[in-house]
Amino acid sequence: MDELKKKAVMLSQGEINALKKAILYLKFECEDVSSMIFSGSTLINSAFDELLVNSDTYEREAEFYHRENPDAQELIVQKIKQQQYPDSNSHEEETIDDEYLRCCLHPFKKTGN
Repeated sequence: MDELKKKAVMLSQGEINALKKAILYLKFECEDVSSMIFSGSTLINSAFDELLVNSDTYEREAEFYHRENPDAQELIVQKIKQQQYPDSNSHEEETIDDEYLRCCLHPFKKTGN
């Protein structure tokens, strides 16, 4: 089975909206560090992009998502540090992989590019 082979799926606008909301919740609202398995997934990011492109409100949403979001970035950075350094009391000095951060922040852009 080829996981990267494209499949046609028919969804209503309501289903598209529900899936986008679920993905955004997992990435940017869920504080559970275990949600990082989804936040950093390139497959989930790709699915989100497909949902976005097929949304009735694509133009407006694309403009909103293709910008920096410092609040989302702050949450993601904290979750990555908690995931990578679970025993550290202070996460100030730890570094995180820039590409992983970009993937977790998708569809938003990383601040301070």
